[in-house]
Amino acid sequence: MTVQMTDPMNGLVFFQKAFTGGHIAPQKGNIHSDLLVLNDSPDGETRLTYALIKNRKVVATATFIPVDPIDGHLCFNTGYAVDFSERSKGYGKEVTQKAFDELINGFKRARIPHLYVEALVSTQNEHSNKLAYRLFSASPSACTDEVSGQSAFHYVRQLF
Repeated sequence: MTVQMTDPMNGLVFFQKAFTGGHIAPQKGNIHSDLLVLNDSPDGETRLTYALIKNRKVVATATFIPVDPIDGHLCFNTGYAVDFSERSKGYGKEVTQKAFDELINGFKRARIPHLYVEALVSTQNEHSNKLAYRLFSASPSACTDEVSGQSAFHYVRQLF
């Protein structure tokens, strides 16, 4: 059996079902009213999920999980996904940029001095690589995903 890289689409599907079923109560973003945020801790691991809402439907999510610090500063691994029926409308970029805005706002208020985000993207995922190139870094490093063993690109950006 081939092990795959973590797929953020699974999180989007679960979020959609839980939201539609009333099983979660995400809060509105502080800056963007069309963005919902859910702070939870599955398996004891902190997770921030931002969901972009269009016509009362979750169209895209960006999820952030703390990872090893960079130069001693907080860093989040980022996963983003767009509903299949909503692709090629710019929602991946929109949800990720708006989530960055919310993170910057929240962590600056908490007086965190610097904040980094990273994305680990399969070399085979052309659309996600284009987005990561635009929003994270124009100079990713080549790497191997530790879970799947697949070739990937590692993008890093300092938000502030």
